[in-house]
Amino acid sequence: MNAIDTALLKAKSALRWRRPTSETNKIVRSGENLAPTFMNDFPQPGALPVIINGQVIGAMGVSGADGEKCAQAAIDAVFKKQAPAAAR
Repeated sequence: MNAIDTALLKAKSALRWRRPTSETNKIVRSGENLAPTFMNDFPQPGALPVIINGQVIGAMGVSGADGEKCAQAAIDAVFKKQAPAAAR
């Protein structure tokens, strides 16, 4: 599996479960909910859902580095620039 595939799988997992993949990972590891493991999800830390006005509109997955911090920085860079225009 390459880095692009990993990032995409993480993003799809964050989107389906509507939470950071680090949270889904903890739920799976604790045994609280094993569904992500047999639903072809990839509950490994590194992805965040993109939430705008309380609605999940997508997800950002990062394969390496500190994935969720990098994903949050990217989300902030894109959507914070649009905030003033949306407020008009």
